[in-house]
Amino acid sequence: MKLAKYDYIFFLILMGGSILRIISTIIVPLNPDADIYIVSARGMLKYASYRPPMFPLFISLFLLITGNEGLAVNLTSLTAGILLIFYSYLVFSKASMKLVERKNMGTDHAKLIGLITSTLVALNLFLVYNNGRGLREELITLLCILIFYFTIVKEEHNFKNMISLSCVVVILTLTHLTFGLFMILGILFYSLLPYLKYIHVKKPSLRKLVVILLSFSSTFFIWALYNAYKVGDPFFNFHYHSLAFDFIYGINLSSLSGILNAAVSGLLFGIPYEFYYMFILLGFVIVLMGVYFLIKNIKKIQIFFIFIVTGINFLYLSIFMAIPGDPRLIQPFFPYILYLVGIGLANIINHYKTIHSEKSDLGVYNFLVICFFITYFLRGIENINLSLNPIIALLSLIFLIINEIVAFIVIYKSKNANIFFLN
Repeated sequence: MKLAKYDYIFFLILMGGSILRIISTIIVPLNPDADIYIVSARGMLKYASYRPPMFPLFISLFLLITGNEGLAVNLTSLTAGILLIFYSYLVFSKASMKLVERKNMGTDHAKLIGLITSTLVALNLFLVYNNGRGLREELITLLCILIFYFTIVKEEHNFKNMISLSCVVVILTLTHLTFGLFMILGILFYSLLPYLKYIHVKKPSLRKLVVILLSFSSTFFIWALYNAYKVGDPFFNFHYHSLAFDFIYGINLSSLSGILNAAVSGLLFGIPYEFYYMFILLGFVIVLMGVYFLIKNIKKIQIFFIFIVTGINFLYLSIFMAIPGDPRLIQPFFPYILYLVGIGLANIINHYKTIHSEKSDLGVYNFLVICFFITYFLRGIENINLSLNPIIALLSLIFLIINEIVAFIVIYKSKNANIFFLN
């Protein structure tokens, strides 16, 4: 297979992103939640954790190889992080090929979209830092990309694709039961809403929906049977979380009034927190660009999928974010958002190269694009400011402001271009 120029650039990005995550693995202390996964991995045959076993199972494989618990959990998260960069390029390049085919553009443009998306994933220091904490969010984020791939990108209904889709759903469910539930709920809405006469979106295949529902429900049922046998409560996972919320945060999720109060709190405080974290961790200007792009192309099946699935999950996660919560809760949907940003930025770059042939103009524009990616990376140094050094905090703020200004200039210089439409 012949490699394109963007493939070679991506391999450099993959190497850089991998090195950053290796450094994160070495210097970032493990999150306390990682201890739960280590205990679970150590006793897989006598599994007694309230959390589903898939992430500890992966840890146990590295534990067999290394014999070191901390190293095993770090290697599991590191592997998921590197695969996340790789599949960000592969999946979103293939996904965008289906978009650019309708605009009579070449595969180079599609690969540019994949390259930009994977670069934004690789250089995001929040994702880099989180990778070193030994948490399952890296794996969940990877699985969200793969679900998008097998649900949307792989249109063929052959046995291999269906089995792959089923396996991804099973792994996601056994990695995070509640997340899997709401991910499937989002896919259910995505699949059925286009059949309403006032929703003008291409009707997706219901065969994939059947595979997804069967895979999730059977996995959920088996896990419920296990909990019923082990602790006498088939819904132990949910009841444990409900008790933890009541004890730690004073939020009672065992009653209807408590759920309604939590839902109202989520709408009033959680959703603003979600946008706040997206603006801070990804970028105010580029997130607004991504949202605007989504609104303008909502009828496209890929964009509709991202809107419905992300929206359903953000509504649910807003309850947890209202505490306020850890931004890692919404991390799994960052690649979807960055994909929308990648499409917009790729359109801007190609538009500018088309209308400006003079080297001086292109030189200035290339400088702005490079400056954007450098400051996008450096604005995140506050995430790794473990010593809370005020100088690092100030530098992070300076780079954040520069990054936002450069992003605005890049977009503004293409204001007259039709860069936000896929028609």
